[in-house]
Amino acid sequence: MSNLKAGRFGDAGNTIRANWQKAAKEGRNDQFFEIFGGPDGPELLQWNLRRFLLKKRTALGCMAAFVAYGVVCVVVFQALSGMLGMLGAVMLGCTFATDAQFRLWQLRNHRLSREEKGGFQHFWREQPIWQILNPELGGRRHGS
Repeated sequence: MSNLKAGRFGDAGNTIRANWQKAAKEGRNDQFFEIFGGPDGPELLQWNLRRFLLKKRTALGCMAAFVAYGVVCVVVFQALSGMLGMLGAVMLGCTFATDAQFRLWQLRNHRLSREEKGGFQHFWREQPIWQILNPELGGRRHGS
């Protein structure tokens, strides 16, 4: 997929959307392979895995930074408003990290639709909750 190598991510997003619309038919059990099964499929899959992993790491990093800032505000400046910042950072960071982990789980397990058992309820049943807070820095696939 030459447009991914050239760094034109908008074209990759359009390709994913087009493939998704073609594959989204009720009762189908092969949507993943319809979207990622073409000649550009493996590269498209890797691009998406990197994208969602970056989103998860960014959410966790921002959450950690704002929690640390909140701790400094509470301990050093004795400002209890730092606790509100910490609470907001944890809520927002966990929300974005959960979304990214859900998409990573779908891509790694090759299940995108309800028919493929790739829905959010399947994710909660199969994925350990602590995996959401794992930034996966070791270079190997954790918890997939």
